[in-house]
Amino acid sequence: MCPHFPPHFPPRSGLTIQQILTEECGQSKISSQELQHGSRRMAVSAARRRIAYRCKEELGLSAAEIARHLGVHTSSITRAIGRIEQQGLG
Repeated sequence: MCPHFPPHFPPRSGLTIQQILTEECGQSKISSQELQHGSRRMAVSAARRRIAYRCKEELGLSAAEIARHLGVHTSSITRAIGRIEQQGLG
């Protein structure tokens, strides 16, 4: 189960970052430790991209805020979001 993270901004969608993390961890069958410790496994990277995109779009969080929650660099989040947008998945 993903650890609890308090949202720092009022959510646009009614969700919190914790709910998004828990949902994506469950759907991807990955642990929060893998997400937060920079695992480069394909399934973890894909989940991290989806979480980053959803947090930006649904919660309005900045890349820096998302990066802090996921334990990666801000540039990693920016690239992940850009990759989803480039693929037209967003």
